[in-house]
Amino acid sequence: GYIDKGFVKFFVAFLNAIIEDPELFGKAGKLLLYIAEQLDYNRLTVYLSAHKVCEDLGISKATYYLWLNTLLKKGYLTKIATNLYQLKPYTVIKGSMDKVEDVDTDF
Repeated sequence: GYIDKGFVKFFVAFLNAIIEDPELFGKAGKLLLYIAEQLDYNRLTVYLSAHKVCEDLGISKATYYLWLNTLLKKGYLTKIATNLYQLKPYTVIKGSMDKVEDVDTDF
């Protein structure tokens, strides 16, 4: 059957926080979106390899660590172990395309 890979639901308050925060909007927010794609939704955890993230996002390691530390400082991520982080609850959940199949997608 169809797999809803990449379809997630973001809480509005979380999106507003990203948009209104100059450290997140267009910056560390990109790392948050990346995390949303990689997230284990049962535990809200993600394993982050600096090398892979930098390669995937086309950023330097300095930028990666700046963004990561911003997310940690602001409480969006908690470090669980080396390279293992937990996303703050009520930010994002796994979605389902079942309820949006009939939506007109001709933009």
